[in-house]
Amino acid sequence: GSGDAPSGARLPKTRWLASKGGKRWTELFFLAYAGVWISIMGVIVATGVYERFEEWSYMAVGCVLALPYALGPLVLGGDHGR
Repeated sequence: GSGDAPSGARLPKTRWLASKGGKRWTELFFLAYAGVWISIMGVIVATGVYERFEEWSYMAVGCVLALPYALGPLVLGGDHGR
């Protein structure tokens, strides 16, 4: 097509994740947990629970859902080799 590289040109490999070690483990953890918090928020919206929330309820839900991002890699570890 019109956007293809010229014949014989080498394109650099694109990496979505770090190649190894603790950084890769942390990236995979963040990606996996994203599905969890998105699902929880989906349940909150689908059931209408959010209609009963007050300011502090929103803050509590947000903090609880963010906690694994802050503590998960520290508590669960993973290979921290570089």
